[in-house]
Formats: sequence, C-alpha cells, structure tokens
Amino acid sequence: TSAAPMARVLSVEGLRGMAVGSGRVSVEVVDDPYIAGKYVLDGTSGELEITAGGEPTVTLNAAGFSGLVYGVLDPSDVDMRGFGHVPADSVAGLASLFPRRVPYFFARY
Repeated sequence: TSAAPMARVLSVEGLRGMAVGSGRVSVEVVDDPYIAGKYVLDGTSGELEITAGGEPTVTLNAAGFSGLVYGVLDPSDVDMRGFGHVPADSVAGLASLFPRRVPYFFARY
C-alpha cells in the first residue's frame, strides 16, 4: 500500500571506512553531478578503501551504485534493470564487496 524504500549515495568519498566484503572492483559512475567519476573500490581489509581513477571494468549510474552499496541490488541484475553494465567477470567481485542486506528505514514520507 506504500511506495518502495529508496536510498541515494551523495558522496563516494563519504563511504570510506564502511564495513564491506573482501572484493576489489574498478567502477565508473556516470550521469550524476554528485558522484560521477572513476573509482577503485577495495574491501580486502574489511573496510572500504577508495582510490580515484583506475581503469573501470564496471559502469554504473547513481541508482545502480546506490543499490549495490545499500545491499538491495544484485550485481547480476544491473544490466537488466538499466542501471549500468557489469561484465560477467566482475559480478563476483561486486557481490563480495557489497553483499545483499535487508534494508532499514530512517524515516517514512
């Protein structure tokens, strides 16, 4: 009876240090004034490390990136939903870095 919850990442750098899985992936976020850019996302230490630049293997829009970070989007569904392009050899790395999670609410509008 109500709309689905939504989440939005407004700063990639602000995610630095969050608890993540052990994956490592290079991504390019496109078509967004706040988070567009190329990033290497590394979780081998258990905390997200972010380096600007790199040669991206994954292309995401803001909705795709946000869905992965919040754990509500499976990397294998990104292409089908029109949120970017994740090659088959990058799916496991993204799934390891951002495992699926049950979302939680801060506020209801």
